Amino acid sequence: MLAELAKIKVLVFVNLKCMLDIQDFKQLCKCIEYNDMNVLFVETQKNKKFVDGEINIVIDEDKCEFVSRF
Repeated sequence: MLAELAKIKVLVFVNLKCMLDIQDFKQLCKCIEYNDMNVLFVETQKNKKFVDGEINIVIDEDKCEFVSRF
């Protein structure tokens, strides 16, 4: 696997959810789970594309954290 060869611990995607439709995003998440990868999605806007098991953390301007599990 590429991540093992490159010794990648975590993949970080910025604003990826706004570029993919829900089906493509779900397929990506299945591949991530299948390959047992650690991934962080950083989004700059609220999004309604959630998959089962996803943890959503919102940090507001006062640095308060809001956690949602889907």
